[in-house]
Amino acid sequence: MREKRSQRRLSVEMPIQVISCESDRPITVHDQDLSWGGVKFIASDPLIREGSCLKLIFPWVNGQSFNAEAKVVRREMLSNGCDRFAARFTSLCQRSERRLEKLLEILAEHDSGSAVGGLLATMERLEVIFGDADEMHEKLAQIADGKLSLIVFGAYEVGQTILLVIGSTRDFPGLHLR
Repeated sequence: MREKRSQRRLSVEMPIQVISCESDRPITVHDQDLSWGGVKFIASDPLIREGSCLKLIFPWVNGQSFNAEAKVVRREMLSNGCDRFAARFTSLCQRSERRLEKLLEILAEHDSGSAVGGLLATMERLEVIFGDADEMHEKLAQIADGKLSLIVFGAYEVGQTILLVIGSTRDFPGLHLR
């Protein structure tokens, strides 16, 4: 299978509930890896196919959970009759995204033995900094119209998940967009 994911993958051994949009029946998967852009897991479910939309339910502290919607982008048949699926996140609410980022931060620290690099090493990040409020409003209008052009130092893939950080040189809290 050709590797297409651009974010750092982190191995995770926890049960994730996967619900295919074609079924209301959740299945539990283990032995997967996780990145800021998506998840890879092994399952044996004929309703999950390439292109399927999924609801993923991740366990969280104190019996809570967080959800993500995803789309299956690859399927690889394994010799044991199961399939390995790669799914890209398509939608997370703000709270779920914060929990995903915290989980990735914990996994990155555990994986490397230190917090150096941490969360930022797990995602592609593009920062756009503005000098003043007028410039920011102008650029946000260009983003809304789909007309903002940027020169970057490396290429991004079409459909790649990146963290767009919009900030200013003044006292502006900034925006983080997926």
